[in-house]
Amino acid sequence: KNNKSKSEKLQMFDSDDDDDDDFFTVRKPRGGELDRDEDESVRAEVFKSREVRDWGGTDITETIRDRFVTGNWSGDEGDEGENLSDGGGSGSDDSDSDSDSGSDSNSDSDSDSDEDDDVRDGETVEEARERRAAEKAARKKEFDAEYDAEKAAGLGKKKKGRGKAVRGEAAPTYFDEWKQQQAKQMQLNAEEFADMSEQDRFMLTGAQPGSYVRIVLSSVPCEFVENFDLSYPVIAGGLLPTEDTLGFLQVRLKKHRWHKKILKTNDPLVISLGWRRFQTMPVYSIEDRNDRLRFLKYTPEHMHCIATFYGPLTTPNTGLLAYVSGTVAQQASFRIAATAVVLDLNKSTKIVKKLKLVGTPEKIHKNTAFIKGMFSSALEVAKFEGASIRTVSGIRGQIKKAVTTHGQDGLFRATFEDKILRSDLVFCRTWTNVKPVKYYNPVTTMLLKDKTSGWKGMRTVAEIRRANRDTVPYNADSEYRDIKRRPRRFNPLHVPEKLQAELPFRSKPKLMKKRASKKPTYQQKRAVVVDKEDKKRYALMQQIFTVRRESDKLRAAANERRRLAYEKKKAAEHAKHAVTR
Repeated sequence: KNNKSKSEKLQMFDSDDDDDDDFFTVRKPRGGELDRDEDESVRAEVFKSREVRDWGGTDITETIRDRFVTGNWSGDEGDEGENLSDGGGSGSDDSDSDSDSGSDSNSDSDSDSDEDDDVRDGETVEEARERRAAEKAARKKEFDAEYDAEKAAGLGKKKKGRGKAVRGEAAPTYFDEWKQQQAKQMQLNAEEFADMSEQDRFMLTGAQPGSYVRIVLSSVPCEFVENFDLSYPVIAGGLLPTEDTLGFLQVRLKKHRWHKKILKTNDPLVISLGWRRFQTMPVYSIEDRNDRLRFLKYTPEHMHCIATFYGPLTTPNTGLLAYVSGTVAQQASFRIAATAVVLDLNKSTKIVKKLKLVGTPEKIHKNTAFIKGMFSSALEVAKFEGASIRTVSGIRGQIKKAVTTHGQDGLFRATFEDKILRSDLVFCRTWTNVKPVKYYNPVTTMLLKDKTSGWKGMRTVAEIRRANRDTVPYNADSEYRDIKRRPRRFNPLHVPEKLQAELPFRSKPKLMKKRASKKPTYQQKRAVVVDKEDKKRYALMQQIFTVRRESDKLRAAANERRRLAYEKKKAAEHAKHAVTR
């Protein structure tokens, strides 16, 4: 079956040589090898049939220049085709066609030989072809079934590593997998409820997307119908059962960087939380290392804090916006005051701030003293028994028990590390609770005719003072002023002479006694003889010191004038600020 004529073999060699054009390769057929004599004869015929050209000439090299990188590649397709045809010669088309026909015949012969090899005993070539086609169709059907099953299950490798996709396809995302699950669930629902009526299906699954429904609302104010405006659409949303109850919420809040002013505790803010907007009065605090919420009067400038306010309970990790309203919103360039996120609802809302109790000594014993003015009754003293106290000079002590025999309420006995003085102040550092205000005012803009600027909520203290032209109340204890303390004079140490005699030398006082008489000493009354050079040096140093003292005096006078002018300017600014408040 592998027997072939010599003409077919020669035709095969001619097609290969013409296809390569310049490179000659003899390809041996499958069935066997040619004899050496036949091979030589074939090569001779091939070389004799080709015309040898002089490739050293410029005319011939110019014809094939455009086939290489250094040629002209910017020409039109017609020029390029013309150059290629010129460079390849007139016999190139014929050789290509011959080579194509030769290759087709070669491939057909190979396929026929393969088919002949696959033919089984007792069946023809046509039957073998049909059998192979049926086997290929069965394998393709099996592969398609496996591929579709893997794709429906998330490519079958979702648990091992998401993002691995079949070659040639993009990696599936979470959204794609979710859509596939939703589509599968919708198909199952459609198959399950296909035999039910619309009313029964509505009772089980609810209204289908895209259908028109009628909603009956109860307890709607009449202003909603009277001031209804079609240009303001109404969005209906659902609330969870826990969101209907009111309580204290803790949120992690940060002032918006575009809002110019810092926020003050108990100043009303409008909170946009979920479906609702309401006005409340937040209390700001910061968490210490011992999980204590310390009260803050103002929000930090560039960091988070914790805000506690009264409002509807919301699930954790819910974001919210806080913005100002009223005249503050009209004056502000950016209304959004802060952004926050809801924290856990089981957190403690106990907020504390510092409180310093101050008292004065009433009667002093050795290490014990009676303190008055710190408490107002014996019951308060009983609550603080065992608390640590301290004096201004740093002497530590402890509250022992209330004293009721002296006829003063709030008097108690305390012990100290050392004897205190009558001029000492005794203080006790404590913490007091700060309770947020239960204020919840929903924003009812849809009930008003003017829905843009008609709603007005609670005003801040600054707005009320500005409207009534009231000044800020003055408290002398709140002013920052220089503390002037008189220097304390201690009595000199007196050691008895009997005790001095028994002390060692290094422990005895070695203080020189003052001279009783005012007579000059020997060093003061002795005469010093100075020569001329020393007199000149002494006179020069006196002149230098005199000039220096005079310049220091002028500099001090200039500094005093500048200080007086600065104090006068600050006093005028303070008076102007007090009038504007």
